[in-house]
Amino acid sequence: NFSKIIEMTDYSHSFTFDEDIVKAFKVNHDITAYCYRIETSNKNIVISGDTAPCSGINDACISPTHVLIHEAQNKELIEHMISKAGEHMSKILRYTTQIHSSASEAVDVANTNKVEQLVLTHVDKLNSFPISIFSHHHLLSNLKTHNNKNIIIAHDGLVYS
Repeated sequence: NFSKIIEMTDYSHSFTFDEDIVKAFKVNHDITAYCYRIETSNKNIVISGDTAPCSGINDACISPTHVLIHEAQNKELIEHMISKAGEHMSKILRYTTQIHSSASEAVDVANTNKVEQLVLTHVDKLNSFPISIFSHHHLLSNLKTHNNKNIIIAHDGLVYS
C-alpha cells in the first residue's frame, strides 16, 4: 500500500512499506533530486530519476541490483538539435546534457555495478526525423559495444515483471 506520503529531508532517507525497504540517494540534477532503491524479498530495483552521472546512483546500485531503471538522453539527437538551433536554444540544450545521463552512461552504471537488467527510460525520440540516429534501434545497436545484453527501452504502458 503506497498511500503514505513521506517528505524527503535528507539524501540517505529510508522507509519501509510492509516488508519492502525504499532507500533514497541524492543525485546530480539542477534541482534537488533522488534516485530510489527498492528492496523486496526477491528483487532489488533502482530507479534513477533525472540525473547526470554521480556517486548517488552508484551507491544505490550496491550488489545485488536486479533491475536498474535509468534515464537515457539521446545525446546524438540533442547534438543534432544544437547544430540547428539559435544561440539561446543551443545554450538550453547544451545545459540539459549536463544534468541528464546518456544511454552509454547508464550502461556504464549498469556494468560497473553488475546490474542484471537495464531498462532505459526518458529516452528522447523524434519520430518525425527520417534520420537513423534518432531511432531506438540505432541507440541499442550502439550500446552493444558496452557488453550489456539485457537492455530494454521503456515506453508508455510497458509492464515488466
